[in-house]
Amino acid sequence: MTRTPVGMIGLGIMGSAMSANLIKAGNDVIGYDILAKRRQAHRRAGGHIARSCPDVGSRASVVMSNRR
Repeated sequence: MTRTPVGMIGLGIMGSAMSANLIKAGNDVIGYDILAKRRQAHRRAGGHIARSCPDVGSRASVVMSNRR
């Protein structure tokens, strides 16, 4: 079964927790945050890193954002 790639813009407290749950459930999560340390933590958790917000949108069929 092919899973739809999920994009996450913002990998702070809420975004990283949601991403971690999606990854644990077997989803491919493409994430972006302006802070490099958050992007690296996302990669260590098993996520894929995007270069920018538009890159997330071009690579994922569903995009979630928790930015204000």
